[in-house]
Amino acid sequence: PTDAELPVDVITREDMEEVGSPSVIEMVRNLGITSGNIGETNQFQAGGQANEGMATINLRGLGASRTLVLINGRRHVATESNGVDINAIPVSAIGRMEVLKDGAAALYGSDAIGGVVNFITREGFEGFEVGGNYQAIEDGGDWDINGIFGAAGDRWNWMIAGEYGERAEIQ
Repeated sequence: PTDAELPVDVITREDMEEVGSPSVIEMVRNLGITSGNIGETNQFQAGGQANEGMATINLRGLGASRTLVLINGRRHVATESNGVDINAIPVSAIGRMEVLKDGAAALYGSDAIGGVVNFITREGFEGFEVGGNYQAIEDGGDWDINGIFGAAGDRWNWMIAGEYGERAEIQ
């Protein structure tokens, strides 16, 4: 919002679907404020070694361990040097993503110097949904499959989601 005190971007589920339901790392990479995120082609960057299958958020280039990741407003456990592995969050469970693009160390502590990303899960989801994606490359391809199941009552809702993906080795 333009009248807000802090620069917060909100990416809704509809925004994600408009760009083809990207993976979580693709959503983060397209923010414009991120740089050097593990999960991209960065095996030669410091901190990128031995992190196969991991994806992190690095706001303002200050390092993934200086970007706070929240799920529904609660801290997600981070490693000291690598930050939070956002591959653990199924894209089908995300309702919206809120990104505070300014430092918030005074409120959240030193792990929010780069900013804060809050993943809000879908609320009131009922039913079963399955999705998938395949990207063909000359030597192979990348694919993923995801699913979500939810039930809701008058004063409660329950949801479970999962995702699995593989990337082909490119020769």
